[in-house]
Amino acid sequence: MLLFDESFSIPVTPEFAEMMASAENLVDRFNPYMANSYASLTGLLIGLTSFADSSQTILNLNRFTNTIVNAINNNTRSGGGTYLDLGLQQSASVLTGTNSRALPKKILVYTDGAPSDEANATKKATEIKTTVYNGQRIEILAIGINISAS
Repeated sequence: MLLFDESFSIPVTPEFAEMMASAENLVDRFNPYMANSYASLTGLLIGLTSFADSSQTILNLNRFTNTIVNAINNNTRSGGGTYLDLGLQQSASVLTGTNSRALPKKILVYTDGAPSDEANATKKATEIKTTVYNGQRIEILAIGINISAS
């Protein structure tokens, strides 16, 4: 699951555009490893979520690289606060609600690392990382400046 920070603290140019280009590059590199079908017990499924003042699902888990890349290219920054806790919850809901495969689940957060409510963000991250979903824990990784290990 790719989770994008769309807050006002990330300028549209160049940072937001660079974030989208980085995500597109990542998806392109994963192309050989995508799932053959949605029922497959192997291979990757990638979804897209975002957060600012609220969170949204941009694309549910998908196995088609071109569909994922198109969704990334059509994504625009919504602006607002940096409510990372909402984005993490949205991502976890997509990962556990539509994906019953007992395979590793990961959330890759693209952010500038400055949540509006750090205590809630830390609490939500801890909750998600310590809960077991279908035999698997969700791992959270973050890319960006000013990232906190908590």
